[in-house]
Amino acid sequence: MLLTPALLTLLVPQTPAQVPAARPAAAPERRISSIQVGEHSFLSRRLDNGLRAFAVRDAAEDAEGRASIFVVVSAGNRDESVETTGLAHLTEHALYTGTAKTGDDEHDRIVMKELGGESNASTRDDYTIYYDHRIPAEALPRVLAMEADRMANLIWDEPAVLHERERLRIEERNTWNPSISRQELLEFAVYQQEGYRYGRRDEQGHTKAPGLGMDLIREFYETWYRPEHTAVLVVTPNDPAQALDQIEEAFGAWQGKPGIELPPRKREGKPFGPRTRRFESGLAQDRVELCWVVPARTHADTASLAVLARLLDRLKTSAGEPFQVSFHERQGSGLFRIAANGPTAAAELEALLERLREMGPAAEQVADAKREERDRYSSLPLRARPYFSMAAEVARYGVYGEHGLLEAWPKLVDAVDRESVHRAAKQHLDPKTRVMVHFTATEDAEAARELPADTKALAQFAQDAGEAGEYELAVAAYTELLNRNPNRMNTVIYLATRGQLHMDHEDWDAAIQDFEEALTVVDYPAVREMLKEAQRRKAEAGGGR
Repeated sequence: MLLTPALLTLLVPQTPAQVPAARPAAAPERRISSIQVGEHSFLSRRLDNGLRAFAVRDAAEDAEGRASIFVVVSAGNRDESVETTGLAHLTEHALYTGTAKTGDDEHDRIVMKELGGESNASTRDDYTIYYDHRIPAEALPRVLAMEADRMANLIWDEPAVLHERERLRIEERNTWNPSISRQELLEFAVYQQEGYRYGRRDEQGHTKAPGLGMDLIREFYETWYRPEHTAVLVVTPNDPAQALDQIEEAFGAWQGKPGIELPPRKREGKPFGPRTRRFESGLAQDRVELCWVVPARTHADTASLAVLARLLDRLKTSAGEPFQVSFHERQGSGLFRIAANGPTAAAELEALLERLREMGPAAEQVADAKREERDRYSSLPLRARPYFSMAAEVARYGVYGEHGLLEAWPKLVDAVDRESVHRAAKQHLDPKTRVMVHFTATEDAEAARELPADTKALAQFAQDAGEAGEYELAVAAYTELLNRNPNRMNTVIYLATRGQLHMDHEDWDAAIQDFEEALTVVDYPAVREMLKEAQRRKAEAGGGR
């Protein structure tokens, strides 16, 4: 036997002082996965506590050494009950009331005033998202630690929480409008089981949140704000693998409160027969919507339904008015809607549905819709306009482990053809399962067509007119709003909305002019995409107006 130095060390008796110190165990290698969305590669890691960590490098010249953080919790409005509407949003507000380390409202002060970044949050049906945007990259560990701290360690200072509850009451009052109530009535009529049906407000626009107590807020927080229900995504100008380590350093020790049972989420059962619901509205003419509950966004037919929605949105009624189509893809059951306006709306919709089921779409219609849909995610800005960014989308899907869908989306759309769209339409837009929601026009239709003097009322009037298919009236209202010298944000909103109305009615030049003017105010990527679409469709139409 060859006695190597290593073997000699083992054979020679040693005193305790001579025993080599044990080496620390090597840290287990963390498995890193990645997905490619457009030109961006997102790294991901699942922490031992269940949290999903994501990071991506922003190599743009205007990154300026700044990073962004997105924290998403997989709880939202659908996790409330009819008695606790607004609870998820109220819990979001409570996250700003402070911990032992970061006092009441200190989070925003540090991020915005001290670090020169942006901070905000939003609650939606399937999730709640928090972001810290464009903070110095060197401040990442500090802000990540602050986020981890408030996810686990709120001190529940009652005056601070009740102050946030009052702020939410004012927010609800100021942001409510009749179109929100119509949306809530529609979802209450269509969904039978899932929590999407519960978000109804009272006549003043309030949920139940202004009357909910501390115990309910804390219970919601302890139930849902847990690492296994959370995703954290960092956009960094530096190495994204290092950002994953920074996320783990901040959040790795977080453990949810033991003994908490997650309440089961209901799923829609088999639809029972066609049905019709009627609601009064303040609209100048009748509005009718055909609605279907469709499978969740991970279903094999989702890409075909998305293409179908884009295809139908280009079609017009016999009077030349565009149908209004929307496809709400959700983590739970989705919602597909086709709307028309006026006294013949129901007949127009039924005729459209019959043609679609019998003949299916034309191949060229499918090709056009696929071109529009294919790059829906990959064309998003990486983090500009944080709520509507690619990074936010990855985090929102990622919190449910569904982020791979964003990478696969172009291929899924490429695989769609005329037959798959026709098959999806026949299977999921079945006349036997449709819900017809009829919003009846106000009795005083002429008064409903008069432009209000009050600016807030005029803004609502413009939205209602567009929703009711009153094209010329809506354009007139948005034009008047623009004449009243709105702030920069509203200027962009009014121009973009008026431009979309022009595009829906194939007035390409007017649409292009509105989009270009909006971009001179604020260069929003979404408006730039609308401009490209208008220019492309004008070219397809042979350069007409």
